[in-house]
Amino acid sequence: MHVFRLAAVLALSHCVLAVDPDGPPAVRHDSVTLNRFARGFAKRDSPQTIQSGSGLTLQGCFTDSANGRGLANAVPFDGTAKGCLLACKNKGYSICGVEAGNECWGAATLHITNTAGHQLADSRCTVSICAKDSTQYCGGLDAMSVYSSAPLAATSPPTTLQSGHGLAFQDCYTDNVGGVRQLGTRLASDGTADGCLLACSNAGFALCGIEYYGECWADQYLGTSSVKTDASKCTFTCSNDNTKYCGGSDALSLYATSSDAVTAIRPVPTPLPSYAGYTYQTCRTDNTAGYRELPNYLGNTGTATGCLNACNSNGYLFCGIEYHGECWGGNSLAASSTVADGSCTMSCNNEQGNICGGSNALTVYTYWYNDVTPSPKSNYCTFNNQGQLKVSHDDGYCPSTIGTQCSS
Repeated sequence: MHVFRLAAVLALSHCVLAVDPDGPPAVRHDSVTLNRFARGFAKRDSPQTIQSGSGLTLQGCFTDSANGRGLANAVPFDGTAKGCLLACKNKGYSICGVEAGNECWGAATLHITNTAGHQLADSRCTVSICAKDSTQYCGGLDAMSVYSSAPLAATSPPTTLQSGHGLAFQDCYTDNVGGVRQLGTRLASDGTADGCLLACSNAGFALCGIEYYGECWADQYLGTSSVKTDASKCTFTCSNDNTKYCGGSDALSLYATSSDAVTAIRPVPTPLPSYAGYTYQTCRTDNTAGYRELPNYLGNTGTATGCLNACNSNGYLFCGIEYHGECWGGNSLAASSTVADGSCTMSCNNEQGNICGGSNALTVYTYWYNDVTPSPKSNYCTFNNQGQLKVSHDDGYCPSTIGTQCSS
């Protein structure tokens, strides 16, 4: 209807109206007058940004991003700006934002990150018409019309914590390269940069990395695949401290006791000599002709210690670690297994000082006879740390074949 009326008005601008020279003066409907009339129609029918609703008042247009939301909580709504404000109020949020025509967000705090929370020109939020109300604007692309129950307090963008607990910030470094963690130990933390540094310091690590909103990683050496990356990659705000950055996606905010710790060369990994009642024996082939040499898969912890703990808990006499951390257990080795010297050279994903087998090669451990016997007991033979056969758990005679049942 509006298009029809506008077309009719514009058509009149080309008409010359007949005027009776003896009649009263007539108002001239020239093109200038009619164009002003047409603009009035257009202005009246343009979408508008609502100024308030449900006790919330427009504060302005602000940046937003899926990589770091200014308002943390998505709010279901009816596709209108007024509906968004009402839905936010009903959720108890004091700040509400409408964006991209069909998104509604709410929270008690507007987070300031490198990609969110910065004020923009109002025109950036007059781009997207609300999905269910063509008379209202609902923000723009990565631009959010923000409403609040009170004026927004002035806040500063987050910063990178420079030091704490004997550790100093070094730079932003890549992580999870080829699926391998560049710092091998994950520590429990409180979702803050300072909390992670405290955890690393208490555990005695020379390197500490914070990643993906607050994951806390530590090691004595940095993985050889990690390199410096652009600082913008480490700008995810900490999950429990929006004033500080906590790394990024596969990107570590790296801290160290000294710059030398960053460049220190990790020693060549070696087999863990003994742990949890098990003693290292040798490297042996696996998956020969499709057969597993140890039949029971116990998961992948990426550590030698974790695998040996799992074998002990399940009562296995033999424990094997393969391909950076696959864990296998059993009470005998398959007859097809043979010694594979030089094939077990892969470091453990999360214990890079230790070897965790190789490709189709097992770092093999046997349970030490004099330690606490795993449950259930077995009459399979065990070995000492020189690779010599020992008496079995039932005191039978041990033959010379690994995994052969002992005879009485």
